Amino acid sequence: MVHLTSQLLKRYHGGHVVIRLALGGCTNRPFYRIVAAHNKRARDGKHLEQLGTYDPLPNIYNEKLVSLNIEKIKYWIGCGAHTTKPVAKLLGIAGFFPLHPMTVTYAERLRKEKELNYHMQQTSGIDRNDGNSLLAPLGKDARKKGEWSNALRESSDPVGSTSIRHKK
Repeated sequence: MVHLTSQLLKRYHGGHVVIRLALGGCTNRPFYRIVAAHNKRARDGKHLEQLGTYDPLPNIYNEKLVSLNIEKIKYWIGCGAHTTKPVAKLLGIAGFFPLHPMTVTYAERLRKEKELNYHMQQTSGIDRNDGNSLLAPLGKDARKKGEWSNALRESSDPVGSTSIRHKK
């Protein structure tokens, strides 16, 4: 018995099958289908088979929904299909592949930012994301450039307590 995949790959010269995201949905409301398609085809063009879906916008429970057909994904990978980075990240989070290195570094960066924000709140009562903090007189550009640390050093008292001065 001849597999359908081998026939498809023989007829399509100069490319390979790739598992990737195909964009759907409306403006400002993206929705992706996880599909197996030839790499030379358009992103949203004709595909061989749909393997799952991905909704990147959080729902009311702050969850991003992903549905995967693992059997079909195993089949296509067994036939020699490649995966794109976004699909590899999703499959790593789902436990199908090992975690993608970019996923690990992103999680570490978020953890460090949360620790820094928590440490700043505990020591000085300043929230980096709060618009009514000591950084508000500096403007948004100063907060983006990281001048909040300089403002913190200049305004902190030697005793350790902070005095927040507002412009009059």
